[in-house]
Amino acid sequence: MHYGHILAGRPGHARIAIRVPAKRAHNAFWVLPLVIFATKDTLTFTHGDVQATFVTLPAGKKLWFLARRRADLGPDDRRGDMRSRLAFKSYDPWGDNTDVFVFEIVYLDQYTTLLMPTPFLHLVITIEDSIGLGRHVVPAANITACVYTALHNTITGSATTNADHESARQFLVRIFIFWTLKLVDRGAPTRRERAHLPDLLRKEGVIDLLALRSFVVLFVALSRSLYKDSAVDQGLPLSDDMTKELSFAWKQAHAIVKHVEASYNFEVSSPVNQEEDADSADIPDNFSAAASSLLVNMAASMYFYLVDEYDEKRKEKDGFTPSAFSLRLGQSLAMFDRHTELGEGELFVDLSDDTAKESTLMQKFETMIAVEDEDEPDDQSGPAPMLVLWDEASLPFVLKSKAE
Repeated sequence: MHYGHILAGRPGHARIAIRVPAKRAHNAFWVLPLVIFATKDTLTFTHGDVQATFVTLPAGKKLWFLARRRADLGPDDRRGDMRSRLAFKSYDPWGDNTDVFVFEIVYLDQYTTLLMPTPFLHLVITIEDSIGLGRHVVPAANITACVYTALHNTITGSATTNADHESARQFLVRIFIFWTLKLVDRGAPTRRERAHLPDLLRKEGVIDLLALRSFVVLFVALSRSLYKDSAVDQGLPLSDDMTKELSFAWKQAHAIVKHVEASYNFEVSSPVNQEEDADSADIPDNFSAAASSLLVNMAASMYFYLVDEYDEKRKEKDGFTPSAFSLRLGQSLAMFDRHTELGEGELFVDLSDDTAKESTLMQKFETMIAVEDEDEPDDQSGPAPMLVLWDEASLPFVLKSKAE
């Protein structure tokens, strides 16, 4: 495991360094400046952000509480595991949540600097009137953590984050386009560009690519704001610019799989974590099958996530119901499956019921969500507990360059 650091301290003073999981956290794609004004005794709820955070205090003092999952939780307890759809089970944003998390405190005063990677849950207490200057960034080598947070944000909304982060989700699509253009179509990347690309010879890089690819395919279904006042069965409710951008991203999502299969040998390997999830028991035969498995699993896991969290009282509020969600997830999978059949100038296929039924991805998704869970005890994970099917420890294959 590679580590970054949360640093706090003034020039000439001691610095506090807390080791936190990160990968090349200094390489960032996207910078969003931020200014925070807070009065004394201001308190935030415990939340996470899609982006990593840099903050410096020109004035004032704050206590920054960072949550770390308890090490004594049992192997079947998914709470606090951001890879799991059960991460926020029993979570109370205004509670202490100490049954799941241990909190470490960073003291910030004038001209201290905090670097907080995604997806750390945190809360902040302002102990003196303060001004915070900084930026949110999307780290080049911690994309999967950004995807986790964006997926949780889709279901839990303001309960787990202090903003909708729509701009961050859109930028994840653009990062994927950048990756695939550099890996597939634009020749050898420069040294500077290579620092922002996933290393496909490492399991971390493979997971980053597959997780972001799946997120891009499901982008519309995961955009909660698009459900309100829109007919789910009437195509994708996107602006013209976003439609063109997403269509191109889907084209690249197919292209990157072909590129990997042409450039790398696929070798099955023994996972570090032998106690794999039931969902990952079937080892794929090739990279295309692996990409499809992770994509369909993400769709099914998100569907079960909403079913578990759905509140009937909110049904008329935003239209984001399990039935609408499953329909749009299925649409996305079917349209993506047929995306390679588009003619010149076409952006998305026009699905009829018959053509949708021909989609292998959609059929696999419908089979997964049709699983009855009546025989499972209440304390079990249920079907598709993991938002991303594998992590670095459980990935059952490696890629070897054919050029070596």
